[in-house]
Amino acid sequence: MDISQLEYQLNKGNNFGFNLEKSGLVSWVILSKQKPVNRFFKLFKRFDDPVLYDNQMLIIKSPYHLWIAAIKRGVFEGDQFPSNEDYLVNDSFRFKSLEEVRDFLSQMNLILSDIKWAADLEFL
Repeated sequence: MDISQLEYQLNKGNNFGFNLEKSGLVSWVILSKQKPVNRFFKLFKRFDDPVLYDNQMLIIKSPYHLWIAAIKRGVFEGDQFPSNEDYLVNDSFRFKSLEEVRDFLSQMNLILSDIKWAADLEFL
């Protein structure tokens, strides 16, 4: 999928990702594009809720969200819902553009054009 197609689908609210192969682990990278709440800045000022205000500003400045996670297969396939402590990796990154995402993924030996629909990932 080329960047313009990916951009179009992300703008529609679709998520994409990769399965990462590691022995004994279930791991993934999920890419989404977040949109700010349309009326937020009409209703609130920074002093009303600084944390929420800063979060909305962050989404405006860096709308692309990349979530990287890894969990032991036994925990993932277990009967209990995994807790935060069960994740061996649980990192979030934000980017201003898909080009920045592409460059970051290339450092992980992943190619943005090879990204899959999140629904096509083996475990989701």
